[in-house]
Amino acid sequence: MTHKLELLDKYVPPSTKITLIGHSVGCKVILDMEARNTRHNYHKFYFLFPMIEQMLATPSGSAIWAPVNIFRVPIVLLLALINVILPDWLLKQILAKVYPEAPKEFLIAASRFRNPNYLNNCFMMAKDEMKVVLDLDVDTIRNMVGRLHLYYGTTDGWCPLEYRVRMLEAVPELEQEARVCDRGIAHAFVEKSGSEMANIVGDWMVEKK
Repeated sequence: MTHKLELLDKYVPPSTKITLIGHSVGCKVILDMEARNTRHNYHKFYFLFPMIEQMLATPSGSAIWAPVNIFRVPIVLLLALINVILPDWLLKQILAKVYPEAPKEFLIAASRFRNPNYLNNCFMMAKDEMKVVLDLDVDTIRNMVGRLHLYYGTTDGWCPLEYRVRMLEAVPELEQEARVCDRGIAHAFVEKSGSEMANIVGDWMVEKK
Protein backbone atom coordinates (compact mmCIF):
# COMPACT_ATOMS: atom_id res chain seq x y z
CA MET A 1 0.00 0.00 0.00
CA THR A 2 2.83 2.38 0.84
CA HIS A 3 4.36 2.09 -2.61
CA LYS A 4 1.02 3.06 -4.18
CA LEU A 5 0.94 6.25 -2.11
CA GLU A 6 4.54 6.95 -3.09
CA LEU A 7 3.62 6.44 -6.75
CA LEU A 8 0.83 9.01 -6.48
CA ASP A 9 3.10 11.43 -4.62
CA LYS A 10 5.70 11.17 -7.35
CA TYR A 11 3.58 11.28 -10.50
CA VAL A 12 0.12 12.72 -9.73
CA PRO A 13 -0.40 16.41 -8.85
CA PRO A 14 -2.41 16.94 -5.63
CA SER A 15 -5.08 18.89 -7.54
CA THR A 16 -5.94 15.91 -9.77
CA LYS A 17 -9.33 14.29 -9.19
CA ILE A 18 -8.58 10.61 -8.65
CA THR A 19 -11.07 7.75 -9.00
CA LEU A 20 -9.98 4.49 -7.40
CA ILE A 21 -11.56 1.16 -8.34
CA GLY A 22 -10.80 -1.87 -6.19
CA HIS A 23 -11.73 -5.54 -6.31
CA SER A 24 -11.82 -7.93 -3.36
CA VAL A 25 -8.89 -7.31 -0.99
CA GLY A 26 -7.80 -4.47 -3.29
CA CYS A 27 -10.65 -2.53 -1.69
CA LYS A 28 -8.93 -2.95 1.67
CA VAL A 29 -5.74 -1.52 0.16
CA ILE A 30 -7.69 1.52 -1.08
CA LEU A 31 -9.37 1.88 2.32
CA ASP A 32 -5.96 2.03 3.97
CA MET A 33 -4.76 4.51 1.33
CA GLU A 34 -7.67 6.80 2.16
CA ALA A 35 -6.99 6.49 5.89
CA ARG A 36 -3.39 7.62 5.36
CA ASN A 37 -4.03 10.17 2.61
CA THR A 38 -3.07 13.73 3.48
CA ARG A 39 -2.33 15.11 0.04
CA HIS A 40 -4.42 13.85 -2.85
CA ASN A 41 -7.98 14.45 -3.98
CA TYR A 42 -9.75 11.09 -4.06
CA HIS A 43 -12.88 12.00 -5.98
CA LYS A 44 -14.70 8.64 -6.14
CA PHE A 45 -14.24 5.07 -4.92
CA TYR A 46 -15.77 1.97 -6.49
CA PHE A 47 -15.48 -1.21 -4.41
CA LEU A 48 -16.31 -4.41 -6.31
CA PHE A 49 -17.03 -7.48 -4.18
CA PRO A 50 -15.19 -5.78 -1.31
CA MET A 51 -13.13 -7.94 1.04
CA ILE A 52 -12.51 -5.29 3.72
CA GLU A 53 -13.07 -7.09 7.02
CA GLN A 54 -12.65 -10.44 8.80
CA MET A 55 -11.14 -12.29 5.85
CA LEU A 56 -10.43 -15.51 7.74
CA ALA A 57 -14.04 -15.70 8.99
CA THR A 58 -15.47 -15.87 5.46
CA PRO A 59 -16.35 -19.24 3.87
CA SER A 60 -13.55 -18.88 1.30
CA GLY A 61 -11.04 -17.69 3.86
CA SER A 62 -11.78 -20.66 6.11
CA ALA A 63 -11.48 -23.03 3.14
CA ILE A 64 -8.00 -21.90 2.10
CA TRP A 65 -6.52 -21.51 5.59
CA ALA A 66 -5.21 -25.08 5.67
CA PRO A 67 -3.76 -25.05 2.12
CA VAL A 68 -1.86 -21.80 2.65
CA ASN A 69 -0.61 -22.74 6.12
CA ILE A 70 -0.40 -26.51 6.60
CA PHE A 71 -0.18 -27.83 3.04
CA ARG A 72 1.62 -24.98 1.28
CA VAL A 73 4.96 -26.78 0.88
CA PRO A 74 3.60 -30.09 -0.53
CA ILE A 75 1.27 -28.20 -2.88
CA VAL A 76 4.14 -26.08 -4.18
CA LEU A 77 6.35 -29.17 -4.61
CA LEU A 78 3.56 -30.91 -6.55
CA LEU A 79 3.21 -27.87 -8.77
CA ALA A 80 6.97 -27.86 -9.35
CA LEU A 81 6.68 -31.45 -10.61
CA ILE A 82 3.77 -30.54 -12.87
CA ASN A 83 5.79 -27.61 -14.16
CA VAL A 84 8.49 -30.04 -15.30
CA ILE A 85 6.34 -32.72 -16.93
CA LEU A 86 3.25 -30.94 -18.27
CA PRO A 87 3.61 -29.20 -21.65
CA ASP A 88 2.33 -25.64 -21.84
CA TRP A 89 -0.10 -26.42 -24.67
CA LEU A 90 -1.67 -29.25 -22.67
CA LEU A 91 -2.07 -27.10 -19.58
CA LYS A 92 -3.88 -24.44 -21.62
CA GLN A 93 -6.20 -27.08 -23.07
CA ILE A 94 -7.02 -28.32 -19.57
CA LEU A 95 -7.71 -24.78 -18.38
CA ALA A 96 -9.95 -24.17 -21.40
CA LYS A 97 -11.99 -27.23 -20.40
CA VAL A 98 -12.21 -26.15 -16.76
CA TYR A 99 -13.06 -22.53 -17.66
CA PRO A 100 -14.99 -22.87 -20.96
CA GLU A 101 -16.35 -19.31 -20.83
CA ALA A 102 -13.11 -17.61 -19.84
CA PRO A 103 -11.45 -15.18 -22.27
CA LYS A 104 -8.08 -16.00 -23.78
CA GLU A 105 -6.33 -13.44 -21.57
CA PHE A 106 -7.57 -15.20 -18.43
CA LEU A 107 -6.34 -18.59 -19.64
CA ILE A 108 -2.90 -17.19 -20.42
CA ALA A 109 -2.67 -15.58 -16.97
CA ALA A 110 -3.92 -18.73 -15.22
CA SER A 111 -1.38 -20.89 -17.04
CA ARG A 112 1.43 -18.90 -15.47
CA PHE A 113 0.52 -20.33 -12.07
CA ARG A 114 2.26 -23.54 -13.13
CA ASN A 115 5.35 -21.70 -11.91
CA PRO A 116 5.65 -22.81 -8.25
CA ASN A 117 7.17 -19.46 -7.26
CA TYR A 118 4.01 -17.66 -8.38
CA LEU A 119 1.73 -19.92 -6.36
CA ASN A 120 4.00 -19.80 -3.31
CA ASN A 121 3.94 -16.00 -3.42
CA CYS A 122 0.14 -16.03 -3.68
CA PHE A 123 -0.15 -18.39 -0.73
CA MET A 124 2.16 -16.23 1.39
CA MET A 125 0.21 -13.11 0.41
CA ALA A 126 -3.10 -14.78 1.31
CA LYS A 127 -1.69 -15.90 4.66
CA ASP A 128 -0.58 -12.35 5.43
CA GLU A 129 -3.90 -10.87 4.31
CA MET A 130 -5.88 -13.11 6.61
CA LYS A 131 -3.78 -11.88 9.51
CA VAL A 132 -4.25 -8.18 8.75
CA VAL A 133 -7.77 -7.91 7.26
CA LEU A 134 -9.65 -7.86 10.54
CA ASP A 135 -12.09 -5.27 11.90
CA LEU A 136 -13.92 -2.93 9.55
CA ASP A 137 -12.45 0.58 9.53
CA VAL A 138 -15.76 2.29 10.22
CA ASP A 139 -14.26 5.75 10.74
CA THR A 140 -12.63 5.77 7.30
CA ILE A 141 -15.79 4.38 5.70
CA ARG A 142 -17.78 7.24 7.24
CA ASN A 143 -15.31 9.76 5.83
CA MET A 144 -15.89 8.29 2.35
CA VAL A 145 -19.68 8.74 2.36
CA GLY A 146 -20.71 10.64 -0.77
CA ARG A 147 -17.71 9.29 -2.68
CA LEU A 148 -17.92 5.55 -1.99
CA HIS A 149 -19.93 3.08 -4.08
CA LEU A 150 -19.96 -0.66 -3.41
CA TYR A 151 -21.02 -3.72 -5.41
CA TYR A 152 -21.80 -7.00 -3.64
CA GLY A 153 -22.36 -10.49 -4.98
CA THR A 154 -25.25 -12.65 -3.81
CA THR A 155 -23.16 -15.81 -3.30
CA ASP A 156 -19.76 -14.34 -2.53
CA GLY A 157 -17.57 -16.59 -0.40
CA TRP A 158 -15.14 -13.74 0.26
CA CYS A 159 -17.70 -11.10 1.13
CA PRO A 160 -21.01 -12.59 2.28
CA LEU A 161 -24.03 -10.32 2.27
CA GLU A 162 -24.04 -10.33 6.07
CA TYR A 163 -20.94 -8.12 5.82
CA ARG A 164 -22.97 -5.62 3.81
CA VAL A 165 -25.69 -5.69 6.47
CA ARG A 166 -23.15 -5.15 9.21
CA MET A 167 -21.52 -2.25 7.38
CA LEU A 168 -24.87 -0.55 6.82
CA GLU A 169 -25.72 -0.89 10.48
CA ALA A 170 -22.59 1.16 11.20
CA VAL A 171 -22.91 3.53 8.21
CA PRO A 172 -26.58 3.59 7.10
CA GLU A 173 -25.90 6.54 4.79
CA LEU A 174 -24.43 4.07 2.28
CA GLU A 175 -27.70 2.16 1.82
CA GLN A 176 -28.26 3.44 -1.74
CA GLU A 177 -24.61 3.08 -2.69
CA ALA A 178 -24.14 -0.52 -1.58
CA ARG A 179 -25.64 -2.29 -4.58
CA VAL A 180 -26.33 -6.02 -4.72
CA CYS A 181 -25.66 -7.83 -8.00
CA ASP A 182 -28.79 -9.07 -9.78
CA ARG A 183 -26.92 -10.78 -12.63
CA GLY A 184 -25.28 -13.69 -10.86
CA ILE A 185 -21.75 -12.36 -11.39
CA ALA A 186 -19.16 -14.26 -9.37
CA HIS A 187 -16.52 -12.78 -7.07
CA ALA A 188 -13.83 -13.80 -9.57
CA PHE A 189 -15.62 -11.98 -12.38
CA VAL A 190 -12.51 -12.00 -14.61
CA GLU A 191 -13.17 -15.67 -15.33
CA LYS A 192 -16.11 -14.93 -17.61
CA SER A 193 -17.77 -11.60 -16.76
CA GLY A 194 -14.96 -9.08 -17.11
CA SER A 195 -16.57 -7.12 -19.94
CA GLU A 196 -19.96 -7.15 -18.24
CA MET A 197 -18.46 -5.86 -14.98
CA ALA A 198 -16.57 -3.15 -16.86
CA ASN A 199 -19.80 -1.99 -18.50
CA ILE A 200 -21.58 -1.92 -15.13
CA VAL A 201 -18.86 0.22 -13.57
CA GLY A 202 -18.65 2.47 -16.64
CA ASP A 203 -22.39 3.15 -16.55
CA TRP A 204 -22.20 3.68 -12.79
CA MET A 205 -19.42 6.24 -13.17
CA VAL A 206 -21.42 8.18 -15.76
CA GLU A 207 -24.47 8.06 -13.50
CA LYS A 208 -22.47 9.41 -10.53
CA LYS A 209 -20.83 12.33 -12.33
